[in-house]
Amino acid sequence: MRTTTRMLLDLLRTVLIAVPLAIFIRTSVVEAYRIPSGSMEDTILAGDRLLASKLVYGSEVPLLGLRMPAVRDPVPGDVVIFRSPIEEGTNLIKRCIAVEGQTVAIRDKQVVVDGVPVEPPETGKVGPLRIGPEMDDYGPTVVPPGHLFVLGDNRDNSTDSRVWGFVRRDEVLGQALWIYWSHDPDDEKGFWGRIRWDRIGDRIR
Repeated sequence: MRTTTRMLLDLLRTVLIAVPLAIFIRTSVVEAYRIPSGSMEDTILAGDRLLASKLVYGSEVPLLGLRMPAVRDPVPGDVVIFRSPIEEGTNLIKRCIAVEGQTVAIRDKQVVVDGVPVEPPETGKVGPLRIGPEMDDYGPTVVPPGHLFVLGDNRDNSTDSRVWGFVRRDEVLGQALWIYWSHDPDDEKGFWGRIRWDRIGDRIR
């Protein structure tokens, strides 16, 4: 009887430690995200599942409405996850192009920051055809304090800062780091055929 009681007490202590620790890690350190769209192709594909660091930009403390000190602020080139500025309850993922104080312009699809051309990532997509004035030409404009200018890597198929404006720094949740699972949305391939083995473990750059 004593052995059973001791085992139950040990189990209870383990649960009381493990559950709060798991909640803290998920809400404050690392969180998993699923990508539903192709706006970041081919850097990130629809069906990719990734891990993001919430600690690097200063994670939020659950229930208190506070943020932990940031290791650093987002910089151009980071792939960031943030709350949608137009759809409550939705998180988005885009690439940071410019931060506060920098001047952004787009001319015939060419992004220019502070007068310097910024080439799209090698894994990104920028089509040769003109899509429209709001997508192919923008600014110049200065990123206001406490904000970021973000773009999808799939420039011709992304709704981003060109459409809904800047992202508030305090709405940034984390930096995308690794792809831990990837599953093609095409149901016709079958479960095993849909797994993108070559993407599992890829670092997001």
